Amino acid sequence: MRIGKNRIFASAVAAGLFVVSSHGYAASLTQAPEPVAGAYVDMYRQSVPKGTPAAGNPVGRILLHFLDYWQPGENGQPGKELAPKVLQYDLACIRWFSSHRTAEQEQEDVYYAHNPTDSVRVKGLGSDEAAYQAAGEKVAHIAQLGELMAKFDTEGLARTKKAFRYLRPFRLDDCILLNPQLAEKARAHKPETDFGFSSGHTFRGYMAALGYAYVFPERYQAFLKVASDIGFSRNRAGMHNCLDVMGGRMVGTATAAAMFCDPENRQLLLEARTEGDVFLRSLENKNKTVVTDADERAYEERLTYGFAPVGAVNQPMRVPKGAEVLLETRFPYLSAEARRLVLATTGLPSGYPLLDDEEGWGRLNLWRAADGFGALPSDVRVTMRAENQGFSARDCWRNDIHGEGQLVKAGDGVLVLSGANSYTGGTRIEGGSIWAENRTALGAGKAEVSAGKLYENTEGPLELAGLHMEKKSELVLTVRKPADIVCINGAAKFTGTLLVKLAADWKPQTQPLIQCNDSHRGDFVQVRLEGVPDGVKVRTLWQGKQFLLKVD
Repeated sequence: MRIGKNRIFASAVAAGLFVVSSHGYAASLTQAPEPVAGAYVDMYRQSVPKGTPAAGNPVGRILLHFLDYWQPGENGQPGKELAPKVLQYDLACIRWFSSHRTAEQEQEDVYYAHNPTDSVRVKGLGSDEAAYQAAGEKVAHIAQLGELMAKFDTEGLARTKKAFRYLRPFRLDDCILLNPQLAEKARAHKPETDFGFSSGHTFRGYMAALGYAYVFPERYQAFLKVASDIGFSRNRAGMHNCLDVMGGRMVGTATAAAMFCDPENRQLLLEARTEGDVFLRSLENKNKTVVTDADERAYEERLTYGFAPVGAVNQPMRVPKGAEVLLETRFPYLSAEARRLVLATTGLPSGYPLLDDEEGWGRLNLWRAADGFGALPSDVRVTMRAENQGFSARDCWRNDIHGEGQLVKAGDGVLVLSGANSYTGGTRIEGGSIWAENRTALGAGKAEVSAGKLYENTEGPLELAGLHMEKKSELVLTVRKPADIVCINGAAKFTGTLLVKLAADWKPQTQPLIQCNDSHRGDFVQVRLEGVPDGVKVRTLWQGKQFLLKVD
């Protein structure tokens, strides 16, 4: 199931995914109670003796719900299906994936099978991989971090496979077609010791992806795409079940967070991030992205693989201890608490097989989280400083933001809002600027500009529930067509500056710039016009409840 961006928070509250307080705000959105055995980020290096049951293993505890569907056999005896519908649906998916792959996809699966970590960087950087290779010592710490993420081996992962003892799909169903280039090696292993749950390649892919995403946050989703592709390649090749890959993602995500939180790695992370920033600045287009809407759909589909819920769908969202570190460089201007709120408001619904682990690793949706808040359950203040460069100087929140909170923008940086937002607490600009790139970008509450600028940059009208401008504020309108208008449906107060930027393809005509559908008072201290074609005379004036651009 895929919940559209314009339904995340509304659907979640309706279904009870967030606990709502008596004041109407979503509560319990941050940290889940720490497990009795300890949080994974604190226990990830724990030694796991042979024969340790899943519940005694930090990795196994993340994946423990698999025992709701499968009872491992003892003393060489076959195991038992406890949830046949779940396991048979899984095998049906693998039958379809393996029987519909192309020759080109078979080659890709072989490439990922042999390069589950290097492929993340190569594919994630794309055409800039050559520049990375040429950088040499300038990216030495990045290479060191990449090697650390690639070679770290959580003892618990191997022990967990032996604890669950669930066979690979091609051993469970003769109709599943192994990739012929991988078949000989795969079949050479003894069935009684060749277990598939969970996927080590997927674990490696996510470990590498999150390492490079930390270093190159401008390419965050590009690296996530490769990790997801690596996991899916194991399905398509007939080597792993869907649940295997889901488990590999969970453990890879948790282990990456644990390594980032580990004090022993913090200096290396800082040095690698510094090199990553310098490297991207050396490129012609440091913010270049290679992800598409189709990539996003594929990523989100693979989070759940279309499984029907098997548990309660109204459980509060949990954010694991330390998970906020995964967004540390993506949102450098947000506090750790705010980054936890981003994770909480962009997570998956509860109830899917495997994903409701006790800490919350399974329900994290990092792709969606990389696009900013999914909701403002209470007021959020964002201070962005241009001197810090990168995302602190300019960032874009692409999610549809819901909730009852207010967004307060401070600092001289630029925040772009491109989602179809409906948060009701209003928007206040105290510094820098907000760019509205959707007609409801500022939600359903009043907009206040005490200082700084509000940019209208929408295709068609910008809808505001109200507008209050102060003397040091500026409203900037980009006009291409007559439909480019600001519609204010509540009370409005005007002062400060209005800048009207006429696009190169604007056709001279008298048209309203602002439509007030309620009371309005005051006037702009200054009106400036840019882009007026040669020989065209224009002026601005109020006419009733409309502020017009008049062509004489």
